[in-house]
This record gives sequence, structure tokens and C-alpha cells, in this order.
Amino acid sequence: MLTAAEPPTDGGSGSGGESGGGLMAAAAGALMSVTKAREGKAAFLEAGGPAAVVALLRSAAAARAAPAGLQGLAAGAAGPHTLAFLLHTVANAAELPAARAALAEAGAAAAVRGFEGAAEAGVAAAARDALRLLGFCHWPQ
Repeated sequence: MLTAAEPPTDGGSGSGGESGGGLMAAAAGALMSVTKAREGKAAFLEAGGPAAVVALLRSAAAARAAPAGLQGLAAGAAGPHTLAFLLHTVANAAELPAARAALAEAGAAAAVRGFEGAAEAGVAAAARDALRLLGFCHWPQ
């Protein structure tokens, strides 16, 4: 599992669709770290995080579907670390039943499913983890 302590390798000059020294990856990594704690999951839910993360994932999926050569220019383009961090955020938040319900209402499963077959192993694994957690009816004891 990726942690926010790992530096993003998406590049700082636009590689992987990210610029600003990996600022998007750093922000997504921070959000992922916050949602590890129960209080962070609750704050994420209260702030409307489920709908926002689903919107970011949909935007990233649309950018990846752009014609070759335009993918890095498409709005919402995100590198693999950013995507993995966002998917781990979904998995972390889904541990809280109320957040899991909000994620379901926002269409998280469909948004996450689009990354199951990603070429990057870390993104595909994070998508599988998120889908597994989104599928729980209750938290296993």
C-alpha cells in the first residue's frame, strides 16, 4: 500500500499529466493519509469528500480516454501515483459505513471499476482494494 511518505514519481514537468512538482499527487497522498483515522473518515464524509473524489476519478478516467497525444493536456489528467492515492482514499473512507453509503450514492463503484484494468499495477491493485471495501454490507469483525 502506498503511503503519503513515499515521494510521488509522476514528475514535475508535466509527465503523467501532472505539473507543479507533483502537487496533485502530494495533495491526494495527504487526503489518503487523513482518511486512515476514523476521525479523518468522518471529516471526509462531512466535507462532501465522497462526491468530490468520485468526480476526480471520473475526470481522470475521461482524461485517460482522450486521444493519444492529448491525454496530458486533458482536464483532470492525473499520473499513476495520484490515481492510486485517490483510490486508496476511497478504500480508506469505505471502512466507515456512512461514508461507504455516500460513496455508493455518488457512484464510486462505477468510477473505481474503470481503473481495474489500468496498465500501472499500483493503480489496478488500488482499484481492486477499493472495490472490495465498497462491496461490504458491514465491516467484517
